[in-house]
Amino acid sequence: MVKEQIYVEGIDVRKSKQSGDEFYVVKSNKGDLSCFEKNIMEKLDPCMRKTIEVEIVEAGKYKNIRDFYGIVENATAPEAKPAEKEEGKAGAKIEMLVSYAKDLVIAGKEETMEKAITSVFGAYREISKQL
Repeated sequence: MVKEQIYVEGIDVRKSKQSGDEFYVVKSNKGDLSCFEKNIMEKLDPCMRKTIEVEIVEAGKYKNIRDFYGIVENATAPEAKPAEKEEGKAGAKIEMLVSYAKDLVIAGKEETMEKAITSVFGAYREISKQL
């Protein structure tokens, strides 16, 4: 058992496939954490976008919240790492460029997806050099 401070980025309510009981998945700066105890789940509801102190128990690949100690006053939200921001932007650019390539194939401007991707990525590289 580990007592830790986490920043709550989001809370998803899910249902157990086996029992049908609701549980929470807390999305935090420390990854996804599960919470199955109703009394703790009630305390987590007002904690969106706040830093809280909880007890975490690791069970294999899962991390479960087992106790809630409260909201940490005067805590600042952790900033996203610059590398994560850049990875997200790069992924969005790639998706956009592949979408353009697909449009070229559908419009009959390119014969295959491979040729379309080569064409679109080549044009993107050229334009990027000029900026």
